[in-house]
Amino acid sequence: MSGAARDDRGQVLALVGLFLATILLGLGLSVDVGQLLAARRAGQGAADAGAWAGAVRLYNGGTAAQAIAAATTDTTANGFATGSPSGTTVTVSSPPASGAYSGNASYVEVVVTQQVPTTFFRAVRALTTVTTRAVAGVRGSGGTLDGILVLDGSAATSVLNLSSSGTTVVVNYGSVQVNSRSSTSVAIKAGAAGPRLSATAIRLRGDASAAAKALMSPAPSTGAALEADPIAALAKPSTGGLSVFGAQDVNGVTTTLSPGIYNGGIRVRNGGTARFQAGVYILRGGGSDYGLTTSGTSSLTRVNPWDGVLLFNTNSTYPAAGSTCGPISMAATGTVDLAAPASGTYDGLLLWQDPNCTGDQEMTVTSSWTSFVGTVYLPGSGSRLTMTLNNSVALGAQLVVFRLTVVNSQTLTLNISPTRIFGKTPTLVE
Repeated sequence: MSGAARDDRGQVLALVGLFLATILLGLGLSVDVGQLLAARRAGQGAADAGAWAGAVRLYNGGTAAQAIAAATTDTTANGFATGSPSGTTVTVSSPPASGAYSGNASYVEVVVTQQVPTTFFRAVRALTTVTTRAVAGVRGSGGTLDGILVLDGSAATSVLNLSSSGTTVVVNYGSVQVNSRSSTSVAIKAGAAGPRLSATAIRLRGDASAAAKALMSPAPSTGAALEADPIAALAKPSTGGLSVFGAQDVNGVTTTLSPGIYNGGIRVRNGGTARFQAGVYILRGGGSDYGLTTSGTSSLTRVNPWDGVLLFNTNSTYPAAGSTCGPISMAATGTVDLAAPASGTYDGLLLWQDPNCTGDQEMTVTSSWTSFVGTVYLPGSGSRLTMTLNNSVALGAQLVVFRLTVVNSQTLTLNISPTRIFGKTPTLVE
């Protein structure tokens, strides 16, 4: 055999060896990548399941410790716990320790870290770290969690109005949505430095002036989609089986009220106190009737700190339509200690004005408002809620209103807890 032939055969063998090595390398990489993808899928599934279990526990009124325990148990049931498999760590936090929901007590975070053995990568490192993470919590229905939702979808201007030079509104753990398509849908009177309207997000279907937008934090998104009324489909309270009472004029005395129908509504004045037992109160007003009216230093409180109430203001012939409604005028400066029901059909709904009632509403908010927790739902077309701030105050209220004005140079803080407002649902968010 000639030298040339031997050289050719040697080159062929070298090429075949290189080709086989390349194939083996590809196969090794494929096996390792497959192992890593399988480990990631399994870890993500366990993290998702654990976070969801924790969110469900929060939804049912559980504490952070109970949510962490539920998330840990479910993650373990799906094959992952600290030390099992070997080298695995599972970290559960409520509130989350990282990400967009860091510090928010309505959410649970699960992080699963695995040490995955590989074949090809062993030449570099015997074990490859794979980390998966999930966050779940309790959010409003529809996937959004609004602290303030201004429903008016017309081209009306100033549907959200901070009307004094120092009026400030802070929404913690919730967003602001304004449905008006006006180019001046939000008005913020010039004066104190910003931010004067702050939330996790601010969405405007229309727009606002450059001066108003400069006082918002974060910067608002404009051209947002119209957000549907999240409560519109809810059936109004039934009158069946409820006790019927006449109008209540609580004048300088303390009166304990029972759930039922109040023909003529409820008025509290001259330092009187109305104490509400748990349940639904249907206030049938109209004409000169009271609706829900407070004045002077009068107070609205619960009989027990765990009592939840729904105050439903409607017309005098309810459930038949066609008559007028009494006002909502909470103008007193006394104590307000009210919270929505924590379970049942109206879970999270505190104050509801029948959409057929179109009159304006007012609230004078003072430091004596020790608790006002739940959703305030005032959807009547053309109506406006005016909140007069006598002091800076923090409330656990969500406002779903047709239009909103906030008056006086004080700060209104809305601490939005998804477990205490209407329409909440467990949601996987990250």
